[in-house]
Order: sequence, then structure tokens, then C-alpha cells
Amino acid sequence: MRAFIGAVNLLILLAVILAVVLMTGEDPGQLTVVWHGWDMQTTAAIAAVAVMMLLALAFYLGQFVSWLARLPATIRGWFRPAPPKHEMPRLLEAMAHHAVGDDKTAAKLLAKANPRSEEELLEAFARLQLGETDPVELERWVADPHIGPYAALVKAQHAATSQNWELVRTTTETALKQFGKLPALQILHLKALMNSDNQTAAINFLPLLRSHVPAKLWPLLNMAVRGPTSTNAAELDNPWFKTLSHWLSTPRATLPQVPQLPHDKQNAQKA
Repeated sequence: MRAFIGAVNLLILLAVILAVVLMTGEDPGQLTVVWHGWDMQTTAAIAAVAVMMLLALAFYLGQFVSWLARLPATIRGWFRPAPPKHEMPRLLEAMAHHAVGDDKTAAKLLAKANPRSEEELLEAFARLQLGETDPVELERWVADPHIGPYAALVKAQHAATSQNWELVRTTTETALKQFGKLPALQILHLKALMNSDNQTAAINFLPLLRSHVPAKLWPLLNMAVRGPTSTNAAELDNPWFKTLSHWLSTPRATLPQVPQLPHDKQNAQKA
């Protein structure tokens, strides 16, 4: 379009020059210019053509200056990231690969994603799943009302991996106050209290887990938190306590299962 407008302007300029030449062809006239001792004589036709050429030159010079002024912005545009696009299928594909254990493909798909603002939460969820979030991102999403519970779980598990049980405690405590009773966060909070040798706080918090703990496991967990008594000390030889001792040092947010004892296996086979 700009090339077409430039061609039209050039044709108009040539038409004006031709009209001036025709009008002054029979009587070109004389024109004398004196300026600071400098004297020049020419015809009116040549002077008119020269004025028009100067005007045209000034116009295109202005265009050139304008182009130079826009050049930095144009160069920045060459390196500007591509505009966001619809990425839901790619993000879902990344999470699907992660779910089946193909984290390498999932990470590649996630790295190529450039989602729109309405898909930002889905991208954040995928990044949380793959462990791609940095501490700044994690702090941002922990307070989000939609994915905050999961972000808090990821943050607490990262802290547990580093054996920072105080951070696990504060993270889970804040999330439980903000989002309500969430089993995984409750279990991590209890684990943090137990690892901090805060038995009183652990005993007081334990009843909140009653509805999430299997009936067969509850007496063992209750003993592990409160300590053995004369009535249940015989249960200390249960191999579950050894499993629990190892579990306490891990970031896992599910309680270890009660191992099946030999007589239980026999009863199951008979049944």
C-alpha cells in the first residue's frame, strides 16, 4: 500500500512539472536571485521545477528521518517473544506424559508453551507437577485461591527434602488456615511437629486426622505420637514403627501402610 501511494505521489509531481513546462514553454521569463553578494539568473520554469524538486526532496528526507526514529522499536520487535496462543492441548499433553512417567517429553512440551493469560493457571499447575517452578514462582502460587493448596504441598515437600521441618510446619499451618482441612497438608504438619520434638503440639493436632486415618492404622499412629502405655506397649514389636521411623525423614504426604503379618497372610489365603 505504501509503495502504491509513493508511485501516485511521483506521478502527481511529474504532472505538475509537465504543466509548468507547458505553461512557460513560449515565454519562460527571467528570474534573478541575489543573496549575500551571490547572483544567479534562471528562467521561471527552471525555478518552479527546482522548488518542486526541493519540496519533494524535503518530503522524502522527512520520511527517512521518521524511519530512523522508528528503527530502534523495529529492531526490538525482531527479538520480541511471540504473542501468546492457545496452549491447552500442549499443556494437557505435558501433564499426560508426566502421569505416565515420561518427564523428558513433558518438560520439552512445557518449555515450548506460550499460553494466554486465561491458561496461566494450567501452565503453573503443570510446572508444579514437573518440579519446574523456582522459589519466586512457588511463593506466588502458594497464595493463589485456585492452585494454592497444591503449591503449598509442593513447597512443604521441598522443605522436607531439605529437612527444614520448621518451614514445613509454617507452610502447612498457613495453608490449612487458608484452605481448610486438607489430608496431605495435615499429615505433613503432623510429621513436622514430630520431627521438631514438639510432642504436645503433635498430640493436640492428632485428633484432626482421625477421619483420614484407616481404623487399623489409628491405634499405631496414636501410640507413635502419644507414646506407649501399659496397655499397648506390646504393640511396639510391630514392624510398622520401624517403617514409620524411616517415613518421618521423607517428604511423603501419605502415612505408611500397616504391614501384613504372617498370620494375616495365612488367614487371607484361607479365606
